[in-house]
Amino acid sequence: MPIAARPALHPRKTPVQARSAVTVDAILDATIQVLLGVGKERLTTTLVALRAGVSVGTLYQYFPNKSALLQACLKRQMGEVGEADRPERVLEPLREELILLVHPYLRSCAASPLAN
Repeated sequence: MPIAARPALHPRKTPVQARSAVTVDAILDATIQVLLGVGKERLTTTLVALRAGVSVGTLYQYFPNKSALLQACLKRQMGEVGEADRPERVLEPLREELILLVHPYLRSCAASPLAN
Protein backbone atom coordinates (compact mmCIF):
# COMPACT_ATOMS: atom_id res chain seq x y z
CA MET A 1 0.00 0.00 0.00
CA PRO A 2 1.57 3.33 -1.04
CA ILE A 3 2.21 5.95 1.60
CA ALA A 4 0.20 9.14 1.09
CA ALA A 5 2.30 12.17 0.28
CA ARG A 6 2.28 14.86 2.93
CA PRO A 7 1.28 18.32 1.75
CA ALA A 8 4.12 20.79 1.24
CA LEU A 9 4.18 23.23 4.12
CA HIS A 10 7.06 25.39 2.99
CA PRO A 11 6.90 28.37 0.65
CA ARG A 12 7.95 27.57 -2.90
CA LYS A 13 10.32 30.48 -3.19
CA THR A 14 11.53 33.34 -1.07
CA PRO A 15 11.09 36.87 -2.39
CA VAL A 16 14.37 38.47 -3.40
CA GLN A 17 13.35 41.86 -4.72
CA ALA A 18 11.55 44.45 -2.61
CA ARG A 19 8.56 44.29 -4.95
CA SER A 20 8.26 40.54 -4.38
CA ALA A 21 8.51 40.98 -0.62
CA VAL A 22 5.65 43.50 -0.78
CA THR A 23 3.59 40.97 -2.75
CA VAL A 24 4.22 38.22 -0.20
CA ASP A 25 3.37 40.58 2.66
CA ALA A 26 0.12 41.52 0.89
CA ILE A 27 -0.72 37.83 0.46
CA LEU A 28 -0.03 37.09 4.13
CA ASP A 29 -2.03 40.13 5.27
CA ALA A 30 -4.90 39.07 3.02
CA THR A 31 -4.73 35.55 4.43
CA ILE A 32 -5.24 36.88 7.95
CA GLN A 33 -8.09 39.12 6.80
CA VAL A 34 -9.87 36.29 4.98
CA LEU A 35 -9.23 33.93 7.89
CA LEU A 36 -10.84 36.39 10.30
CA GLY A 37 -13.71 36.98 7.88
CA VAL A 38 -14.71 33.48 6.85
CA GLY A 39 -12.75 31.12 9.09
CA LYS A 40 -10.18 28.44 8.34
CA GLU A 41 -12.62 25.97 6.80
CA ARG A 42 -13.90 28.42 4.16
CA LEU A 43 -10.55 30.10 3.46
CA THR A 44 -9.39 29.43 -0.10
CA THR A 45 -6.38 30.53 -2.08
CA THR A 46 -8.76 32.19 -4.54
CA LEU A 47 -10.30 34.34 -1.79
CA VAL A 48 -6.83 35.24 -0.50
CA ALA A 49 -5.59 36.19 -3.97
CA LEU A 50 -8.66 38.35 -4.59
CA ARG A 51 -8.22 40.09 -1.24
CA ALA A 52 -4.48 40.63 -1.86
CA GLY A 53 -5.09 41.97 -5.36
CA VAL A 54 -2.92 39.35 -7.04
CA SER A 55 -3.66 36.45 -9.34
CA VAL A 56 -3.96 32.94 -7.97
CA GLY A 57 -0.95 32.08 -10.12
CA THR A 58 1.11 34.72 -8.31
CA LEU A 59 0.01 33.31 -4.96
CA TYR A 60 1.02 29.81 -6.09
CA GLN A 61 4.47 31.09 -7.09
CA TYR A 62 5.13 31.55 -3.38
CA PHE A 63 2.79 29.13 -1.61
CA PRO A 64 1.94 25.66 -2.95
CA ASN A 65 -1.31 25.32 -0.97
CA LYS A 66 -3.53 26.66 1.78
CA SER A 67 -1.56 24.84 4.50
CA ALA A 68 1.71 26.47 3.43
CA LEU A 69 -0.03 29.84 3.41
CA LEU A 70 -1.39 29.38 6.94
CA GLN A 71 1.96 28.13 8.21
CA ALA A 72 3.73 31.16 6.70
CA CYS A 73 1.26 33.45 8.49
CA LEU A 74 1.91 31.63 11.74
CA LYS A 75 5.68 31.86 11.29
CA ARG A 76 5.46 35.56 10.51
CA GLN A 77 3.32 36.15 13.59
CA MET A 78 5.67 34.14 15.79
CA GLY A 79 8.61 36.08 14.37
CA GLU A 80 6.91 39.35 15.26
CA VAL A 81 6.23 38.10 18.76
CA GLY A 82 9.84 36.94 19.06
CA GLU A 83 11.14 40.30 17.89
CA ALA A 84 8.99 42.12 20.42
CA ASP A 85 10.37 39.86 23.16
CA ARG A 86 14.00 40.06 22.03
CA PRO A 87 15.08 43.18 24.00
CA GLU A 88 14.06 41.50 27.25
CA ARG A 89 16.04 38.37 26.38
CA VAL A 90 19.07 40.49 25.57
CA LEU A 91 18.82 42.73 28.63
CA GLU A 92 18.16 40.01 31.22
CA PRO A 93 21.68 38.48 31.11
CA LEU A 94 23.17 41.99 31.20
CA ARG A 95 21.02 42.84 34.22
CA GLU A 96 22.21 39.70 36.02
CA GLU A 97 25.85 40.52 35.24
CA LEU A 98 25.43 44.03 36.60
CA ILE A 99 23.94 42.69 39.82
CA LEU A 100 26.88 40.31 40.21
CA LEU A 101 29.33 43.19 39.72
CA VAL A 102 27.56 45.99 41.54
CA HIS A 103 26.46 44.22 44.74
CA PRO A 104 29.99 43.22 45.83
CA TYR A 105 31.22 46.72 44.95
CA LEU A 106 28.50 48.37 47.06
CA ARG A 107 29.24 46.01 49.97
CA SER A 108 32.93 46.84 49.82
CA CYS A 109 32.15 50.57 49.70
CA ALA A 110 29.87 50.24 52.72
CA ALA A 111 32.53 48.30 54.64
CA SER A 112 35.34 50.71 53.74
CA PRO A 113 36.31 53.36 56.28
CA LEU A 114 36.75 55.81 53.39
CA ALA A 115 33.05 55.55 52.59
CA ASN A 116 32.11 57.49 55.77
